[in-house]
Amino acid sequence: MFAPIVLPVQVTFLVMAILAMVLSVVLRRFTKNHFFVTFAICVFMTIPMLFCVAFIVDSLRYGEFHYSNATGLNDGYVELPKNATEITLHKYASGHELKFKTTQTALESWMNEQTNKRRAFSNATPFRQVPRSDFRSEEFDPRFSRHGWICPDDVVLYRGWRSGRGSGFDVWFSEKQQTAYISSSYW
Repeated sequence: MFAPIVLPVQVTFLVMAILAMVLSVVLRRFTKNHFFVTFAICVFMTIPMLFCVAFIVDSLRYGEFHYSNATGLNDGYVELPKNATEITLHKYASGHELKFKTTQTALESWMNEQTNKRRAFSNATPFRQVPRSDFRSEEFDPRFSRHGWICPDDVVLYRGWRSGRGSGFDVWFSEKQQTAYISSSYW
């Protein structure tokens, strides 16, 4: 829940520590109370600095990214088959959406790997295919239409693992197009 703010807080405190050292040295020449003046400036500047750092950091780590294959993607939150190609990633603080090319065999093998990796959790469940009669494009559209991704006619939905707090992911796959879509949420 607080993961997106951890890096900006760390960077802000590092910048403030460096600022405090520089101000302390500079103000020592001008005032006897340089420590208190430095402390007051740093306290006053912490919140604005945190917002600036968060804005800069978030603009670099969130947004739309493109990768030709899975080896170029190095993110601990984003999981996908190793043979995935033509990857488009839309990343947010609370989750991500992926579109990539893969084969059904590779996708099913990857889903089995993900299930086995999560077996240690007491509430881990394997991916389950949702019958086509129970699946509607209304579930696909709110997640992916904002990226211009249209629900293929032959898309199959696999409900993925969910943690007790609600995080997890679902996979949509079109065999005709050899394209998979993942909607993932973090907690």
